[in-house]
Parts: sequence; structure tokens; C-alpha cells
Amino acid sequence: MDPCVPSEQIAAATEFAKETFELEGGFLALTSGEGGGFFLYEIGTGEVYDLGVEEFDALKSGGAEARWSSFFEFIRWYLTPIE
Repeated sequence: MDPCVPSEQIAAATEFAKETFELEGGFLALTSGEGGGFFLYEIGTGEVYDLGVEEFDALKSGGAEARWSSFFEFIRWYLTPIE
């Protein structure tokens, strides 16, 4: 799934995360979770989280920290070639 291209996969992954892990609030799943984790974009703050499924409880309780403070930082990291 490419988060740079509009897709129904993002809506489906978001719905899956909300239903399966009881995720509430304004989050968009930028990945499907098939690898055991998600990149989650928080709409209200613009932060992006890199979470394994075991970290959802921490996110729900406010104990998880965003990996990127903005969507721009996430996209810059995402599009940077691995050396």
C-alpha cells in the first residue's frame, strides 16, 4: 500500500485497526498491519506513529510517542532511499 496514492486500502486498514484493536479518535492507518504493525497518522496533531500491534494499549492510554512529529517528516523518511 502506498500512502502517497489515494486508495480504498487506507480506509479498509483504518477500519480494521479501529475494529480489531478498538482504536478510537482521528487516526488513519497508512499501512495494512499485515506485517504486525501500523504507521498511524493522527489527524488532530499531524503526528505519525510507528506501532506494533502490542503497542496499541499504550497508544490508547496516551503512553505511546509519535515517531514523526509531522506527516511531512514521515513522507521525507518514507521516500528517502536506503543506502
